[in-house]
Amino acid sequence: IILWIFALVWLLVSACAGSSPSKSFDHQTCLDTIPDKVSGLTILEGPRTKASLISDMVPAVCYSRVLVEKKKANGENAIEGDVTFEIQVEYTGEVVRVEVVETTIQSQPFVRKVADFIMDTDFVGWVQNDVDTVFIYPMSF
Repeated sequence: IILWIFALVWLLVSACAGSSPSKSFDHQTCLDTIPDKVSGLTILEGPRTKASLISDMVPAVCYSRVLVEKKKANGENAIEGDVTFEIQVEYTGEVVRVEVVETTIQSQPFVRKVADFIMDTDFVGWVQNDVDTVFIYPMSF
């Protein structure tokens, strides 16, 4: 009985200690998680699929979230808001253009850094069709 009571107390304490209002960010989990859909993702032209674009954008999204977490850890103002990019990707997978369509984020250096993350992203080559893809990709922070 004492062992059972100890186990019950331990479960209750660990359940209370583990419940926090906000789940901490984990970079590796972010990289390993591919969303089923991204609200507002729109393909303007080109043969790539939404699923492939979402998958290829995961690193840029996760690196952006790491940057947000670093700013929080340094006591800087929180980055909050939305930014929508128009992105052009060659069939080879090279990003050739990233433009900010709209943003509510006040920190322009942060928005530029996110655009740089996207420019540095390696998309999967789409050799079955040698046409560029242009798409709209919204991000929220």
